[in-house]
Amino acid sequence: AGMKNTFIYDPAKPEQLINAAIGHLPNKQKVLPDYLDGVVGDKGIYSTVDDLFLWDMALNNHKLLKQATLNEALSPKLKFKNLETKNYGFGWRLKMLEDSTWLTFHTGWWHGFQNFYLHNAKNSSSIILLSNVANRYLLNIKYVEAILYPEKKSYFVLPEEEITE
Repeated sequence: AGMKNTFIYDPAKPEQLINAAIGHLPNKQKVLPDYLDGVVGDKGIYSTVDDLFLWDMALNNHKLLKQATLNEALSPKLKFKNLETKNYGFGWRLKMLEDSTWLTFHTGWWHGFQNFYLHNAKNSSSIILLSNVANRYLLNIKYVEAILYPEKKSYFVLPEEEITE
């Protein structure tokens, strides 16, 4: 994918974190590494917005996975009536839009970091947000989504939260 600033953290190599952002809690307290930071997969991956954009482009242009494999990962797996417009694929959260297309997204949280990734395959748009403060501010992503998809803003923002220009 051409990513140059992404790595999987190895506690035996603390020098990896020299140029990495430090996570913070809402009270502005720095989060120091601990023994759980060696767990990888759902955490322990450090990256930048630029590198994640390259990853997004490679993933969605089928350089990392065949289309059939990506389709399987992005297909709803839960079969409950109350999950008709929200669901989960293989590692991906899914939200159905009015035209029956799925938005693919996921959040990430760990030790003072909070992140968001969303991809709309229909128009090949993506939102990538990285934050080194773990607080509720990332919930405001709904306003970004409403701006990017104005015809679908009712999916993201309640009427009483109307966005004014």
